[in-house]
Order: sequence, then C-alpha cells, then structure tokens
Amino acid sequence: MKTPRIGLIGIGGFGSAHVEHLGLLHERGEIRLTAAADPAFPQFRKSVEHLKSLGARIFESSRELLESGLVDAVTCATPIPVHASMELDLAERRIPFYMEKPPAVTIQDMDRVIEAVQKAGIPAAIGFQFLSMPSIKAIKQRIVEGRYGAVKEVIATGIWKRFEIYYNRTSWAGKLMENGAYVLDGTLFNPLSHILHLALYFAGTELNKAANPVNMRAELYHIHRIQSEDTSCVEAELDTGGRLFFYATLCAGKQLTPEIIVELEKGTVRWTGGTTVSFIENGEEKTESFPVPEDRVHLLAFGSFIEALRSGTPVDCPPELCRSFVQTGNGAFLSSGLPREISERYIRRVHENWSRTAELIGIRQIIRRAIRERALFSDLEIPWAVPGRWVDVSNMQEFNLYEDPQSEPPLPPPKGR
Repeated sequence: MKTPRIGLIGIGGFGSAHVEHLGLLHERGEIRLTAAADPAFPQFRKSVEHLKSLGARIFESSRELLESGLVDAVTCATPIPVHASMELDLAERRIPFYMEKPPAVTIQDMDRVIEAVQKAGIPAAIGFQFLSMPSIKAIKQRIVEGRYGAVKEVIATGIWKRFEIYYNRTSWAGKLMENGAYVLDGTLFNPLSHILHLALYFAGTELNKAANPVNMRAELYHIHRIQSEDTSCVEAELDTGGRLFFYATLCAGKQLTPEIIVELEKGTVRWTGGTTVSFIENGEEKTESFPVPEDRVHLLAFGSFIEALRSGTPVDCPPELCRSFVQTGNGAFLSSGLPREISERYIRRVHENWSRTAELIGIRQIIRRAIRERALFSDLEIPWAVPGRWVDVSNMQEFNLYEDPQSEPPLPPPKGR
C-alpha cells in the first residue's frame, strides 16, 4: 500500500486533533485523507471546511463511510462507550484502525477486541501515544536490557484540574454506564489513563509487553457531581515481582505535569511527561533530552500506524498491549466498589474561567506523603478515606460492577465520611 486512504470517524471533541494531525500528514503526501464521518458534523464547521479543502468527503454516519469504498483504514475519535463495539465491527470488515484510548473498559470486551483483531490479521493501534515518544522508547530499552537491574516499584502520579464544563461537554462524561454500556469515565480510564498504562508498560520485562497485576487494592472517590471517580489511588503486586503505585486526581488547585518514577535494583528512572528523562545510577543523576515536542507526539503515533499499513511493521501500541491496563482498572473498581463521595467540608468550590471548579483540599500534599510512605490514602488515616479490599485479579476474565448491567441503572455512590 503506497499512499493509504484514511478516513476519520469522529471530528468533534478530540477528533479535532485527528483533523489537524491527519491534515498535516495529508499535506506531506504520507496519506490521502479521503473521508470523515460525524453525526453532528454541521456543528464543526471549521473542521469540515478544512477536511473538504483537502478533498475529503463528509458523511453523517460511520456506516456510510465504511461502505463508501473510499478508505483503506480509519482513525477513530469516538465516545468511550462505543470503542469496543466499533473495533469489533472494523475487525469484522477487515478495516485497519487507530482507536483513541481506552480500547475497552471491561476485560471481556478487551479480550474480544484482541481476538477479533488477531483473527482479522489487520493493523490496529490504540491511542496511547506516549509509547511513540523517543524518551519512552529509551527508558523501556534500558529497563529491558537490565542495566539497572529488575524493576522493584513504579510510582505514577497525575495531579490535574478539571472544571464543571468538562463534565458538561458530553452525555457520558463522568458516568459509570450509559445505555447499558460501561463507561467508567474517570482518572483510570480517561484523562490520566496514559499514566497508568505507561507505568504498567515500564514494569514489563519484555520490550513490547506490560506487567500484569496479580493482587491489588484501590480507593476511588469523587467531589465533582459525577458517578465515576475523579480521585484515586492504587497499589498492585505485579507478575514481574515488582509493585505499582498510582495516584491521580482531577481536583487539584493547580495542574501539574504527570510523573513516573521507576525504582530498580541498581538505579532510578524519573520521567516527567516531557522530552527529558533523569537516570540515577550509583547516586549520580544524569538528565538526557530527547527530540519531538510533546504536542507533536500524535504525529509519531499516527506515523507508526501508517507505516504498519505500508510495510506491515508492528504498531507502537497494539490492543494486546492494553489488556493489563484494563485489568488494573477493573480490579480497582472491584476493590473499592462504587466511587465514594467526599464530604463538602473537605472541598473548596470556586468560580473560575466562566465555570466552576472543585478542589479537594490538601490533595497535593496527601499524594506527596502517600508517595513517600508507599501508602494509600486510608493508610495515612485521612479523615475522608475508606480502604478498599485486596482482590486477586490474576485470572480475571469478566468484569461486572452490577449484577445486570443491561437493565440495572447505576446506583448512587455511597457517602464518604
């Protein structure tokens, strides 16, 4: 396939980034952006005009696009609840795809997707784009080479800030389920999912594999008026012998750059979300810089997918590299149960930037202390924290938060202390 014809499904929301980056690849002559589909396309006039200027045909539905004969492959920026079903449909049609994260939110759907893609024998990539960054590739290579010994612990942190308008942007935002399909839209499966996925990837002992959780516990909370979690902490024992700690919040007063620390037998690696990495060996710290600005990493991820179409080379993040991520996310809900609502006495709500934000008072300091002590929030005796139970997830095959997810509406979350 010399110059693949690419279609885009979903041009609103994060789809605008697909429009921008695929448009650049089209102008470079690396692809032909031939079609796009979105049922709400009249609302996105600027993107539609740009697509049409490149010669792309606009469709109202993905079915019309897929049956048009205009595309060799597609990229998808669609709502989370339809990711798995769309991947299964594309695999059945044998149409290669690039799907935004998460590829699925239940382990049973993840397994169906992996099996369908392997049966179809098509290139399929998931939009955990950090795996395409040179800095990430360098860290993984050094870990796998054993230069610093075995991985003992991986500590991943995401301290972000979200406004109420963020949760009003779409019907499924912040929900556990929508129309009988799981969404689990929170720190684990959406905005900070990249950090959790990357932490598991660093913990893996092989180049293109991630570590799997064996036993784990978690705590899930929220202070925004949502069903899913906006603050979480996770501890997992991994099949590689190491441990994972994940701390995340969307309720900070100030947004910070995510950080992952990999503690190994003979050194430490610290990644802080950009193009520089700190390597600490024998007490000596060295900082190395790698090319590619973070705002262009999507071009690398798309480029990996395009090269797979052309020559059959592996994509940077295939579906099977996401299974342990889904397993960990599901295990967190099994451990914690429904996300707990934190009392208003620990919350600061303020008007800012034409919206409102909710700040969990002291959460930055709490997370920093939890990192130092390798503890979860309840271990620190934080007054609003409630411990989750240890769960064995080593043989997880199915996840259900409700007895009958097709008919039972989400229950109100339990009140915190």
